[in-house]
Amino acid sequence: MTWPWEIVERDHDLQNPTSPEKIRLLGEYLRLSSASRVLDVACGKGGPALILASTYGCRIHGIEVRPTFADGARARIAAAGLDELVEIQTGDAAEAPLEPEAWDAALCLGAAFVWGTIADAAA
Repeated sequence: MTWPWEIVERDHDLQNPTSPEKIRLLGEYLRLSSASRVLDVACGKGGPALILASTYGCRIHGIEVRPTFADGARARIAAAGLDELVEIQTGDAAEAPLEPEAWDAALCLGAAFVWGTIADAAA
């Protein structure tokens, strides 16, 4: 069965309620560099990961539960020549063994619902 967002967002390069300029500004605020490691939960088709990796040279590990989106992210990242910097994992982030100390920053843009409630996402 096709997930509704796969239809609604099929033509969106950036699936989040933001813009490339704001993603770059976020990277600036976070002081990202080529030494930074970023976790992108519910990374969708890899829009923010692509922008941050190409702008700051940081390493990004994205996790996306929807195979269609994860495959799209991998294709976009390969086309941009960023597969050395960005890795996309297909799976449920809530079940992934993530070590908080492994990341300089973590993102979950426009998808806090993956954790259940807003309180769960903030915990």
